[in-house]
This record gives sequence, structure tokens and C-alpha cells, in this order.
Amino acid sequence: MVASGISGNFLAFDIGGTKIEAAIAGLESGRLKSFKTVRVATGDHSSFSSVMAAVLRALQAGDGILSGAAVAVAGPVVGGRAHLTNVPWAVEEDVLRGLFPGARIHLMNDMEAHGHAAVALMAHRRGVAVPAGLLVESSELLGGKVDPQGSACVIAPGTGLGEGFIVWTGSKHQPVGSEGGHSSFSPIDDEQMRLLNFLRHTQGHHHVSWERLVSGKFGLPNLYLFVTRDLGMQTKVEGLEAEVIDGEQPVQALMTAADEGDPVASKVLEMFMGLMGQETGNLALKVLATGGVFVSGGLVQRMKVALKGRYLDAFREGMCAKGRFRPLLANLPVTFLEDKLTALKGAMVSLVL
Repeated sequence: MVASGISGNFLAFDIGGTKIEAAIAGLESGRLKSFKTVRVATGDHSSFSSVMAAVLRALQAGDGILSGAAVAVAGPVVGGRAHLTNVPWAVEEDVLRGLFPGARIHLMNDMEAHGHAAVALMAHRRGVAVPAGLLVESSELLGGKVDPQGSACVIAPGTGLGEGFIVWTGSKHQPVGSEGGHSSFSPIDDEQMRLLNFLRHTQGHHHVSWERLVSGKFGLPNLYLFVTRDLGMQTKVEGLEAEVIDGEQPVQALMTAADEGDPVASKVLEMFMGLMGQETGNLALKVLATGGVFVSGGLVQRMKVALKGRYLDAFREGMCAKGRFRPLLANLPVTFLEDKLTALKGAMVSLVL
């Protein structure tokens, strides 16, 4: 798993429902010589071929020979085909192979890409040569002992809730995508029982998944409505509800209000961090993540100050409050993947490690 001798040009995509990030990297004997990125709007394109043409034109890569191309998509990949939610076109491995004959091709779920970004950090810790420009920005969230050959997990709250895990094959760590964010929410106390009943009976959600609580599109609005409607708390900030439910920057609105002492904003953020920690602990137990726990995702990246500050204890307690397994969970290292290009760099890493 050494990248020291690899050379060539490599193309990577991170395709979401709103935007597409793409990059082309030039490597020479394992050293990153160039890394150019571009962003395009998903809604501007009616097919993946249109996306590819726009990206290659913007990256000025139309005439170059590619050694590899990787595409990460926000949706499941089945049989070499990925169809994104709310996007009326698909991405297929066969199309990529036709566009780039002879190149290494990798079509993956976006959580697998986050996993590859984590794998690069894990490999770097073991002394494996990884091109420095492809290592994502990261920081220690919670300290712990790392098992170099242990499994690991990734949780990534964004628009939805992404989850993935990483297994040791005997020679390397292998990321595996998951749709675990859609598994059923499991309340652990009376307040959470009220939350479940509120979402089921008042909001009409027959199946309450973790994504309904730990995400930007669903989680923050649901928690806000629960705190104000069911718990009866009142905000001191005019217009906060509109910002959280329909605004363009609900995270910033909540964090600003919490800093000003608003009880509703503080309660929503505390609940969110605790629930995120709770599901992180669930995932860590299911894969026995002695190799590490990784927190990623655009939503939580925008919450960085809150997560690493006043709400870190809520996350820690949510993660570790598992009865007899508290000591094990409390000893797991938790790394925060802070890089906004985590999935894109992860997709690139899948081609060169």
C-alpha cells in the first residue's frame, strides 16, 4: 500500500444533489505535482456526459491521458450504476471505462470516499507514504489508543446522515459504504421517548430514522420544533424559527443565538450533539472501531466551533453512555475531518493508494 512509485494524471468527482466538486491531480513518483479543482452546479446539467465535458473543459484536461478516474456519489452504487436522489441522471462504470479506456475506474458511494480519506490518515500514521496534498485537514476530537490493524467507522452529518465503516483485510484498510443513517432511531430516556412520539404522531413520520435527527435538512428543524412545540421552550431571538426551518444558514443562526444566551438554540444544539454522539457510539460498537472513529460531513464542519467547544461534553457523553461498554468507547480515538474537500480527496486517494 505504498504510493511512492505512482505517476500519472488522476481525475476525481464528488457528485451531490446541489453541487459537483471535481479535481485533477498530477503525480510523479508518488509526489503530488499539481492539484486543480473546479465546482459546477448539478442542476445545470442534464446528464453525466454534460458534467464531464464541463469539468474537463474547466480543468483543461480534455487532451491528457488519464491513469485513473474516481466518482463518488451521494447514493447507493449497485451493479456498477449509481442513481442520485433528486437528480434525473445516472453514473455508470461502463460509461467511465468508455470515456477513459485503460484507466483505473472507481465508482463509489460518497461515504466510501470519506472512508478513503480516513484510510489515508490511518496509513500516514503507520508510516505509509501518502502524497501530502491529498491528506485532509483533521484534528483530534477525543483522545484514545489506536489499534493500527483495527476496524474504524465514519459518521458524516450533512444534508442527510452518512455512515460508513473501514475493515482491515490483513494487508490494508478497506472502506465500505453504508446506508446506516436510515436505520431506526432508538431512544434511551424519557425525553427521547417524547421526541420519538412527537415525530411519529405530531409530525407524521411512520419510520423515525437517525437521519431525521442528525442532519441539516431534517434533524435541525425537527429538533427545533420538538423543543418549542413539545417541550414548550420559547426563543428570545426574533425570526429564529424561520431561519432554522427555511433559512439558508440555520447552523449559523443557531450558533449565534446560543452565543447570545438563547435557551432554545442552546437546547437544540445540545440535543443534536448528544444524539450525534449516541449514534456514533452505536456505529463504533457495531464495527468495534478500535482503529478509530472519524467525524466528517459538511453540517458538522460548519458546527466546528460548537462541537470542539461548549458541546463537546454532550457529544462525548452521547457516544460513551453505553453501560458496561463505556470504558471501551471512552478509549476510542475520535478524529475530526475538517477538510471541506474530504470526499473529493478521498475519491482521489482511492486511485493512488
